[in-house]
Amino acid sequence: AVGFSVLRTLWCFAASFLIAFVLAAISKVLTPVYRVINPIVSFLRAAPTVAVILILYAFFGTEALTFTVGFLIAFPVLFTAIYSALTNVDKDIVEMAKIYKVKKIDIVKNVYLPEVAPSLFDNARSTISLTFKVIIAAEILTFIPKSIGSKIYTANATPDVVNLLAWTLVAIVFSFALETVVTIFKKIWEMTR
Repeated sequence: AVGFSVLRTLWCFAASFLIAFVLAAISKVLTPVYRVINPIVSFLRAAPTVAVILILYAFFGTEALTFTVGFLIAFPVLFTAIYSALTNVDKDIVEMAKIYKVKKIDIVKNVYLPEVAPSLFDNARSTISLTFKVIIAAEILTFIPKSIGSKIYTANATPDVVNLLAWTLVAIVFSFALETVVTIFKKIWEMTR
């Protein structure tokens, strides 16, 4: 149950991060793209999580539902954070690099990446635990077998308070564990710089 819930979270977070990063980078270069994406992101960020789950339940199967809900919650947070980090890069350093005809790949590697990475890691840490919680909520409402959500649902329906508390504690522990993994990656990145 734990393995499937964590795998769903990692898969959903990775897809959300990749798509958010690509669209944020394109939006940074092409302002019209940002004007199109920003209202969609704002709408998704404002939508109530449970309402989104219930609406999508009518259109998707249970497995697709958890991924879709996780994506719709994680993507806007990640897009906003990545776009903000990219736009806050010191423009003077970028201009100086262009004047001295530094290769674009070197500008990305030596200017953008060091400036953006700390913010990305911090936002990734909070977003991965948010994604985990949202996926568990979707699992509870749709009763996906072999998941933390189904265990919580069963414990609540029985009612079995001890099991309910135990599975809630499991969810909390693994939420912290996912955040810790991101923190470790951040420290490894900082040591290799």
